[in-house]
Amino acid sequence: MTTSAVSLRLEPVSSTTLTTTLALAHGLAAAAIVCTPWPYWAQSICLLAILTGAVLGARTFLRENGVKALCMLKDASWRLTLRDGSEWRGTLNGDSLVNPWLCLLILDGAAGRRRVLILRDSLDRNSFRRLRVGLRVHSAPGRAAALAKGR
Repeated sequence: MTTSAVSLRLEPVSSTTLTTTLALAHGLAAAAIVCTPWPYWAQSICLLAILTGAVLGARTFLRENGVKALCMLKDASWRLTLRDGSEWRGTLNGDSLVNPWLCLLILDGAAGRRRVLILRDSLDRNSFRRLRVGLRVHSAPGRAAALAKGR
């Protein structure tokens, strides 16, 4: 694949907003459990569930599902470079979400479906704007108006 076939290349970083939100939500949930009059064994089970949720959330969202780079190709397909060095290809699903604060890319490929969450602070301002514009231009025809309104 030549680099001339790439219309947009992005390399997202970890989002501090998402990290802070996940830590705050799980910390408040743990504090609420500790303040309950439940027996210690019940509190321990709930705290273990909250800790498990925090770990799974960190693995799922904070590592961007293992995506190192995203490339929107000229034919409107996507190529993801994963952290292990492998590549994954797919096309944008019409159910993807685009708004001023985040983009949730739902991509369908031969190996299945992949979701990529990109928050505004994961990219520099110009790259995030280019992503949003690119998604509007290359979106499914029926979704172009909804994407333009941020729905």
